[in-house]
Amino acid sequence: MERIYRLLDWVDLAQAVDWLGKLTGSLVGEGELSKLVFSKQCDAYIQALGLKGYYINDEGFEVDVIGRGFQLVLGIETLRKADKKNGKPEKRRFSLEGARYEPDPYDNEITLVADYDYWEAITEDENGYPVYFKPADIEALAARINEVPEQPDTAQLEDLRLQLEQEKAAREAVEAELQGRRAQDGKRALVDMKNIFMHDHKEFVAMQERAEQAERMVTALDRQLTDYIEKIRAGDKLIEGLTQELRKRHSHERLPTQVTELVSGLYFPYATKQLEAMRDAALTHWKDHDRSKPAPYGIQKTVATFLATRTGENARKLAELAAAIKPDDLPKA
Repeated sequence: MERIYRLLDWVDLAQAVDWLGKLTGSLVGEGELSKLVFSKQCDAYIQALGLKGYYINDEGFEVDVIGRGFQLVLGIETLRKADKKNGKPEKRRFSLEGARYEPDPYDNEITLVADYDYWEAITEDENGYPVYFKPADIEALAARINEVPEQPDTAQLEDLRLQLEQEKAAREAVEAELQGRRAQDGKRALVDMKNIFMHDHKEFVAMQERAEQAERMVTALDRQLTDYIEKIRAGDKLIEGLTQELRKRHSHERLPTQVTELVSGLYFPYATKQLEAMRDAALTHWKDHDRSKPAPYGIQKTVATFLATRTGENARKLAELAAAIKPDDLPKA
């Protein structure tokens, strides 16, 4: 089936799940693929089939349009949950990108106004809309999944941490024992030295040999103790690294939000998705614009599309954000 999938223009959800599972060798369900889509790892499309909606023109007004053909889904917002008891289906707002047509109220005809552009539609379709994927997108997603290395789970990390702690405790016990032996040998050597003056020459020579033997033993024990201490330090570093990893996995800790600096010199004490999108839109579309010239034709629509792609929000709100970052000192056209 894989060779057949590659020859198709589109694959539906069931085909995409089947193909992705075979390409990655993993158990992939519709839920997992949906999560990858909503985390922007893979594009998804729907068939408009005469779906009605609107877009915001350059003057900030809503214009009714009709979508046709496959539409890229930029975002889905649930406006009302389904109420089966009262017979109300789920109400959703789709943020789409694709071909849109403008209806003529006088002759019942429609006119293509954009081959590929942003628009929105609010639906109350009880059955929803089938989802489709491009074969190339599924292959690219499979390649990214296969590049992710296998990570040990939390239970494995916890077992390893316990093993390292047990080994650390055993090493500390050995270290304490070695230190005790070293102290005892040192005391014994001192006692022997005190008794030197109370014995004859033969006993002196014998005690001297024992003292030298004890010194050699202390040197050997000292070397063993040094080796064990180095091993314990290495084990402590490994335990510390694994402990930090476990804390990150359990608490999902996040780095503190840094202060965001805007192009105009303003500073915000935190960053949000909208602020970052507005900053990037200003850098992309307004930073290098000659302030002595009027705004380019259609710039507000372009900026709104840029913001929609970054935030996935509805066009009415994005038109306000697009107007907010437009320079104040531009001459009128």
